[in-house]
Amino acid sequence: LKTVKGGSVKPSGEFDGGVELSHIGPGDCFGESALLTDALVDSTVLTLRRAELLCISSRELREVLGVDLRACLERNFLLTGLKKSPALSQFSSTQQYEILKAMIINEYRAGQKIEDGIRFLIVLEGSLRGNSQGSAVVLERADWYEEGVPFVHRSATLL
Repeated sequence: LKTVKGGSVKPSGEFDGGVELSHIGPGDCFGESALLTDALVDSTVLTLRRAELLCISSRELREVLGVDLRACLERNFLLTGLKKSPALSQFSSTQQYEILKAMIINEYRAGQKIEDGIRFLIVLEGSLRGNSQGSAVVLERADWYEEGVPFVHRSATLL
């Protein structure tokens, strides 16, 4: 799938004009930010070849998960980050949920130093720059850091 902003789709299915934002692959998702705001998203998603998509409306999600989709999505986003961790993924789903409940969300201003001693983090919003084993790295939404694990760009999430 290709996500684009602006332009139009020709009858042939080709995109005309606009700016390509990203490519989305198997297991990736899109549209979750619209679930939180009920706002229409100003972008177009085009299939590059045959695709099967699992789709659900915000009304249907609220029927199943309750009215606070933001809290539910945030919790699942964090659980996905825990499952990607070599160490934390070894715990059962129940244990991971308990770890999640013990985690806290810290907000940082631009340029603010993140305190020493953090063993694991997941970027919820924004980005941060740092060094990992002597190399400069940038972590963005959905990236995670675990002490002692070499950094590899891990996210493929687009909102």
